[in-house]
Amino acid sequence: MTNEEAINILKQRQCCMECVADCKCEDCDKAFEMAIESLENQKTGHWVKDEEMSIMFDIWACSECGCDGAEHFKYCSNCGARMEGVKQ
Repeated sequence: MTNEEAINILKQRQCCMECVADCKCEDCDKAFEMAIESLENQKTGHWVKDEEMSIMFDIWACSECGCDGAEHFKYCSNCGARMEGVKQ
């Protein structure tokens, strides 16, 4: 599922969601708005090999924040950017 598809689904559910007895509609609305905003503003990056530090083994850094990680991680543990693979 792409971010755009998720955003569309959330927007549709926000309008037609039936609340249960304990539900606070303001809380539901706020949660949906936060989820939509998070998806709309999600950063994407790539793992970049740090040639200078990769002497004995490969060291990878997030293209968004520079934090070290592993090229098989799908997200940066520091900034939360979704990784779209390795950039050579």
